[in-house]
Amino acid sequence: PLCTERPVLIWGAGPSGKRLWRALKGEGARIEAFVDIDAKKIGRTRGGLPIIAAERALGERDVLLLAAVGGAGSQVLKAHLVGLGLVEGRDFYRVA
Repeated sequence: PLCTERPVLIWGAGPSGKRLWRALKGEGARIEAFVDIDAKKIGRTRGGLPIIAAERALGERDVLLLAAVGGAGSQVLKAHLVGLGLVEGRDFYRVA
């Protein structure tokens, strides 16, 4: 899935997202940004990548989202993304 021309964003700038980014970076993947809903994180950087707001990420319709959100948040995020017309396995993957 990462062999794509689409921008790849990691949804979740917390510990899971940071671990995912490190692993993918080590494999040469091109990650463009982190996405988060925490206002304290938005506008900062992690590993040199910007942390952007969910609204901004969702405004970019041709991206691949890697959802590094665990627990109940994973199901909530999936329902939200599907409700917006995104398809799991095409537009986003839950990886946490």
